[in-house]
Amino acid sequence: MKTAVLFAGQGSQTVGMGKDLYDNYEEFRRVFDLLTPEEQQIAWNGPEEQLSDTAYTQPILLAFGAGVYEILHKDGWTPDLGAGLSLGEYTALTAAQVLTPKDGVELVRFRAEEMKKAAAGIRPEMVAIMGLDADRVKECCLRAGESEGVSGVAEITNLNCPGQIIVSGEAGAVQRAAELAQEMGARRCMKLNVSGPFHTSYMKPAGDALRERFGHVDWNEPVFTLMYNFIGDEKSEGDAIPELLVNQVSNGVKMEAIIRNMLATGVERIVEIGPGSTLAGFVRKIDRKAECISISSCEDVEKVRALLKEEA
Repeated sequence: MKTAVLFAGQGSQTVGMGKDLYDNYEEFRRVFDLLTPEEQQIAWNGPEEQLSDTAYTQPILLAFGAGVYEILHKDGWTPDLGAGLSLGEYTALTAAQVLTPKDGVELVRFRAEEMKKAAAGIRPEMVAIMGLDADRVKECCLRAGESEGVSGVAEITNLNCPGQIIVSGEAGAVQRAAELAQEMGARRCMKLNVSGPFHTSYMKPAGDALRERFGHVDWNEPVFTLMYNFIGDEKSEGDAIPELLVNQVSNGVKMEAIIRNMLATGVERIVEIGPGSTLAGFVRKIDRKAECISISSCEDVEKVRALLKEEA
């Protein structure tokens, strides 16, 4: 059976995440112990506001996802394909052994710091626009930026699944884009929590800092095929992974394209690793018949281990 793994991104974090896994699996502990004691305590005990601070969220989610993957990999499972949502792309790179777990955790700590710096002084907002296609949402964003009395820009930051497009940027521009979308017939515009204008052109300084930092990292060839946020597919021979990550931080995430391309290759089962089941929801909206299993607890891990053993 052809399988794929998807790693969750920011927004999936929950207080208490990983405690049961830490207490029960040595493979998980080895990775989660790359976090500082403070990061571990915030993951397990909160407060939620601190856990949602990108400086904590990014290393915690990477360690969680990479730790769960190590449990399954020890049992002999290696997926055929992998990807992750935003931050989750770094978790996928760690699982595929492009990065060591230590380098992965350190890189996303640095990424979080640079993203916070790039967001300084900007009043961010994010909305999910339902019921319009990408071309019309893009038109709303362009018109919003040109509107009288509006400063800053709004840009498409996530193409997650059919009928749902995420727009982020400066609050005034995003609000105006949402108004224009409703005038065009959007079914709904829902405000989302966000701590910065991530995956927009405001993040270009963070991308520049990452490019310099990446020059000091050892990059290995992936042990399974990866699909990348910036292009929504496998990389071509001329694409360099570090440059794809530089572009990722300031451009929209093409998750719908990734999922569609995975299924088009003949993937029969997708395993989502991370708190919650957001990515599984995207998969089902793209193909209701697709099999997708979400893993966020010991119980989930044991169910998947039993399934893999049965199919071995």
